[in-house]
Amino acid sequence: MQKYEPPLGLASLGAFLLENGVETKIMDAEALGFPHDEIYEVLKQQAPDFVGVSMFTYNRFSAFKVAEAAKKMGAQVVVGGPHATFTPAEILTDIADIDYVVMGEGEVSLLHLLRAVMDKTPLEEVDGIAFRNGDKIIVNKPRSLVPTLDELPDPAWQLLPMDEYPFHAVMGARGCPSCCIFCASPFLWHRRLRFLSADRFINQIKHLLETYGKKPVHFKDDTFTCNIKRATRICERIISENFNIEWDCLARVHPIDEELFKLIKRSGCDKIRFGVEAGNEEILKIIAKNITKDKIRHALNVSKKVNFKSIGTLFMVGHPGETPKELEETLQLSIELRADHVSFAPAMIFPGTTLYEIAKKNHILPEDFSWNKTGYYKAGFENITVDDIPLFSTEILPAKFLEKTAKRFYVQSFFTRVFDCSSVRDFRYLFETGLGVSFSKEENKEIILEAFKSNLKKQRSFHKKLLGFVLLFMYLLKAPNVQKGHLFSFIKNLVSRRKQPSA
Repeated sequence: MQKYEPPLGLASLGAFLLENGVETKIMDAEALGFPHDEIYEVLKQQAPDFVGVSMFTYNRFSAFKVAEAAKKMGAQVVVGGPHATFTPAEILTDIADIDYVVMGEGEVSLLHLLRAVMDKTPLEEVDGIAFRNGDKIIVNKPRSLVPTLDELPDPAWQLLPMDEYPFHAVMGARGCPSCCIFCASPFLWHRRLRFLSADRFINQIKHLLETYGKKPVHFKDDTFTCNIKRATRICERIISENFNIEWDCLARVHPIDEELFKLIKRSGCDKIRFGVEAGNEEILKIIAKNITKDKIRHALNVSKKVNFKSIGTLFMVGHPGETPKELEETLQLSIELRADHVSFAPAMIFPGTTLYEIAKKNHILPEDFSWNKTGYYKAGFENITVDDIPLFSTEILPAKFLEKTAKRFYVQSFFTRVFDCSSVRDFRYLFETGLGVSFSKEENKEIILEAFKSNLKKQRSFHKKLLGFVLLFMYLLKAPNVQKGHLFSFIKNLVSRRKQPSA
């Protein structure tokens, strides 16, 4: 069963509307497991004047269905979120059920839109929205960002089904200091980085723990460690107020402050993740990551020295300019770093990113491509790629090759640890990241077999080979989501192949 996290964007919008006298409810249909027909029944029962739908690229077609249901019961429909922010005219042109688009930071724009509609004042005067005027699509100028996040109220957690979430979530910053070409954050937040004060951030955590019970806390900042002074203040408060919580965050590999990392660990952070993305220096420059392999190594070394329970590295395959040679450097770097958790994903294209502009310029997308039409792209990598989101596919690195490469990297990393397990972290990797692909899919069997054979052959030590088979057996018994029947079927096929006489 998939576990969802609290939608802090909706909770922040809800809090701002409530503060300004607008009756507001939130329906987290994903967390509640509501199908579209049940969403319609709830809307019909509550009969709201306006229905707002949060839209990401991965769920846009589901959002369109919710808009259809809302329009069917007579509401005016507003959409917002990252995807809507960068495609307002296209949405209003193609999707008749959507009346308004709120672009970018939505709190003030949404409130002013609702007031303008209710008071029948000119919508052209509302910054940060798009709408129809007859047959004409009007996209107003962007709204200036709220100067400081402390001006906004705390999220309206009381509007959410808090018992449905496996962890609490807090966001203490909007924006990111980087301008990576695959990310829309620089354009969504106008290339600015704003922070919630440390005291407000701590008070939000305290409120969550006291009101909704003790759970792990996810820090949703794009890069929690980029402001060392603020991060230090937050960790000191967590310790001094004896929260005694487990929490996790994303961090950049530069700058790295060892004393801060020690403090982060002491305050309860058990998981830290680094966006590494590539293993080639030139590719890191092309994607504007602004880091080097030495900085990556240093970040992992410091994290291991501090002894976080789980250290993660996130990689993408298929960047502009990448070739099979550079891809292998990514695999080798990931194996060298030996993090506790590793992620490999084909580079996906999202509106609002520099990568999208590069894709259009280089004719990587179909000539008739539209974000509002389905059927161009079919997910080919379980739980990683998503239907109807294009990959950065080129003649050198076509989509199928990227998907197969990502699978191969997962499998290769797994068997490298199996037959060369030399630390507790290697052991942890096997049960946290795992194999990464399904035994049951025919297309994966050859990838698994080749990685198994190559790593078994590479290992000269009989004792490590023996340990590897013990670890595989333990993985079979203990790893989550592993279907024993599939693995036994795979082993049976492997044995039968070995018994077949050569031609």
